Amino acid sequence: MRTVVGPARPSGYFWPALPCSPGFELEKHDMSVFADPRDPRLVSALQQARVWCEGHVIDGLPAFEYAVRVARCLDEHLVDLSVGVAIAALLHASSIFADAIALDTHLAMNYGHPVPRIVRALRAERATLTAGDPEIDTSDMLVLYVSTADKIVAFHALLDRARASGDEARFFVGHPALALRAPYFQRFAGAVTGLVPDSMSTALREVLAAITAGRTS
Repeated sequence: MRTVVGPARPSGYFWPALPCSPGFELEKHDMSVFADPRDPRLVSALQQARVWCEGHVIDGLPAFEYAVRVARCLDEHLVDLSVGVAIAALLHASSIFADAIALDTHLAMNYGHPVPRIVRALRAERATLTAGDPEIDTSDMLVLYVSTADKIVAFHALLDRARASGDEARFFVGHPALALRAPYFQRFAGAVTGLVPDSMSTALREVLAAITAGRTS
């Protein structure tokens, strides 16, 4: 699913106005963790993500923009999004590009619970998915929230690229790994239904259905 390359065009803004899904705009309502004034840990995480992501691309998007989309996707679907989960969303993808550091220690010292646990779990999920067809662990809801948001963003980015190509079926032929992993993603979508908010599981199922339609068009 995920392709990571570099370099990318530099991100020239601090909080990109990018949608998680078509038509979505971030509303900094009073209950949002993104409302001003922002928690200093969140501000620090944004700055850290920018540093780690500079010059990199994830799924066709500048990596910093990708990380922000995942955080904003959570804010769209979770009415009680915590600062810690928002930070984990920002840093789980961007940490791919971190310099050789003791990542768990760095995250624990700078951001605290539950950031290291979520980032560690998502990095492990990514590694097992690359290796084969992993089991789906739904025991940690915070990890499940971020993992679902990550997939929604990744698949929307992939679908946008396919549609922009002018030939969706041909585009997906060039991405054979997606077809191989499609059963896993469908199982994941089924597993999270009833656990994550309905709007989130629906968003994942809809983008997967759109990709399936594009592959078979």
